[in-house]
Amino acid sequence: MSSNAFPRLIYCASRISKPVVSRMNVSYGSTFLPSLAEVTNTDPLIVDHETPVSTVLAQLNQHGATCALIRANGHLTHVFTMRDIVHLAANGATSGNVLGGHPIITISHSHPEGIGAALRLLMQHQIHHLVVINDEGHVAGVISHESICAAITPAMLMRLRTVAEVMVTDPITAEADQPLIGVARIMDEYKVSCVVIVMPGAGNRLLPLGLITERDIARAHAAPMNLATTSARQILAPQLISVAPEASLWDVHQAMDRAHVRRIIVVGSAGELVGLITQSTLLYPTDPLEIQRTVDLLQRSLTIPTPQPLAQIRPPSSDAHPRGNIHLLLVDDDELFLKVIKRLLISRGFTIAGVASSGRSAIEQARALQPDIILMDVEMPEMGGLEATSAIMDERPDARIVMLTMAEDDATLFEAVRHGAAGYLLKNVDIDRLSEYILGLMRGEAALSPVLAQRVLGALASQMRQDDTHQPDPSSMLTHHQIRILTLLAQGNTYKEIGRLLGYSERAIKYHTGEAIRQLQLKDRAEAVAYTRAHMRRRSWPWIGDA
Repeated sequence: MSSNAFPRLIYCASRISKPVVSRMNVSYGSTFLPSLAEVTNTDPLIVDHETPVSTVLAQLNQHGATCALIRANGHLTHVFTMRDIVHLAANGATSGNVLGGHPIITISHSHPEGIGAALRLLMQHQIHHLVVINDEGHVAGVISHESICAAITPAMLMRLRTVAEVMVTDPITAEADQPLIGVARIMDEYKVSCVVIVMPGAGNRLLPLGLITERDIARAHAAPMNLATTSARQILAPQLISVAPEASLWDVHQAMDRAHVRRIIVVGSAGELVGLITQSTLLYPTDPLEIQRTVDLLQRSLTIPTPQPLAQIRPPSSDAHPRGNIHLLLVDDDELFLKVIKRLLISRGFTIAGVASSGRSAIEQARALQPDIILMDVEMPEMGGLEATSAIMDERPDARIVMLTMAEDDATLFEAVRHGAAGYLLKNVDIDRLSEYILGLMRGEAALSPVLAQRVLGALASQMRQDDTHQPDPSSMLTHHQIRILTLLAQGNTYKEIGRLLGYSERAIKYHTGEAIRQLQLKDRAEAVAYTRAHMRRRSWPWIGDA
């Protein structure tokens, strides 16, 4: 069947009258991400709940939209998506059926976490559309995977990741002679948005011929076509778009943009099917908090190759310690962070003696390499950065160790100082500022930002003013996050559930729990839960609200 049987469709989030082009807001430090307003389609398709499915299909195809908001009795109640159309087609429903859909999930347009909160909601509820509500409680628009991808341009992030790292390795497949009704039923059964059409190859390999998507089923259903007699082969695109596993995500992003598609097949050296990569995959190589941190690092790395006018080039440094003679050991379990920070420091003239991904490895590397300065993460597997710092200082009391971390709570800061750290810096520190701190360490100075230095001095002053016999409640030393985590543990939540609720990794939750147990001088998690419940019953547990 000719592809002309289908009306031309534009792949976009909904009825966006103007392309979404974002310069990225600089809203906190050097972190940049588009605002919720920049990823919101403010003109979504809204239909009455009594509108026939056939009419909604026509409007979706006319506007190239991926969803319609359903209104009943003056209120929006459901969202009708391509997945609902596939479900109708798979169950033999007629195009005159009354609209169904699923309940809407909303987000405030002024949510303090911005796009990070939107990404978490999309993943948490396994949905593709969020309804945005303004301050008056009215609908401000719709956020979707497509609208986010249109606003985010993480070129550097994509260049550092390969297809093999994030692709779906077991895509759902169907044979070319499978009727479309069968393909629709496969999509509905497995809850997927596309099926790879294949033919047998040599050695039990599958050779991909193309893709059938939810939109293809929707268009065939609207044409109308006989889904029982039309085979998948008949509506396949004439050209197969594919990439190799070693291609970068940036290559995929460009290929999707050129071909106006949202999914690309991954093939091996012999043309065999090895995976599938989607537009959603480009959004979630890591969890949203890691995406924000990574993009922040990569934003700073973009300045590395930028040439300066001759008038702006600084004269050679007159530092007492030439940068090339300063040997650094980098310790972090985040491979991407190590790659970026290593490149940044080399670009500033320093020598990287080695890298390590755990506290135990850091001890071995420090012993073997004898670096001038160690930049150490706090949270790592096997052994954390604080414990490794203490062990290294026992062997080398003159070692210069700087905690380079995301943790900015006082407890971790003071613990680092007690373990002998010569500095404590946050990972969003500017690379040139970090360079100055490193040079200062070689001169015998501490590497503390003015804000953190003031907190340390304030804590010391407060401790000196305290009566020696006064013993404060240990819980008063806990951070907001530790109190929140212990409260959720006492309420019966698992580490994984708490991580999902608070937006942290399970490993981070375990780390903060362990730190709280240590500060409370308890033996284990069971004692921590009992301690927390006892305080909650006596109403002596700090109130932290719902934040």
